[in-house]
Amino acid sequence: MRRGGFTLIELMVVIAIIGILAAALIPSVTKLTDKANAAKMVSVVDSVRTASEAYYMDVGSYALEDSNATGAANHRLAFDFGTAGWSGPYLKTPLSRADNPWKNRVYLIPRTSGAESATGGNGFDLDGSGAVETGDATFWSGGNTLQFFLVPLQVTPIVNSMIDGENETNPYGMGKFERLGTTTAVFYITGGN
Repeated sequence: MRRGGFTLIELMVVIAIIGILAAALIPSVTKLTDKANAAKMVSVVDSVRTASEAYYMDVGSYALEDSNATGAANHRLAFDFGTAGWSGPYLKTPLSRADNPWKNRVYLIPRTSGAESATGGNGFDLDGSGAVETGDATFWSGGNTLQFFLVPLQVTPIVNSMIDGENETNPYGMGKFERLGTTTAVFYITGGN
């Protein structure tokens, strides 16, 4: 009479099948996660762009938002800093690390003192000509951009396709989405052209 239970061979076959299924599913799950994170970034960009445009219409300049800092001076889209014409809040909550899918800094850098006033986005190809905009006072990372820190490289083409409709692996100098080094995703927000 045979005792109940599984033989070692049967257990090894079951474990092997589970391993094969896991190996087949993990890349699919990772791609879905990357797409979801990219979609979250694009949603934050759209919200900040709309808020920045409303702020500009009321105040006549662009605002600073920094998830790494506290106080109204660092969250001008969410809090009144005593700026003439402010009629916000333009964002329901200030930018925080929770707005970055990788729980790191999100930084809206405003144009200041006329910088980038000629074309509105030095380093971005806003007109689709194939060449970056030039003639501005500062490099493109210096103003009117929203930056997400610690964005994985594999998410770059997904976000770039959503923002610009392009499929560059490491976009530099094209459209409204760029990479600053290997870890920072930079979005052109508004103004200029």
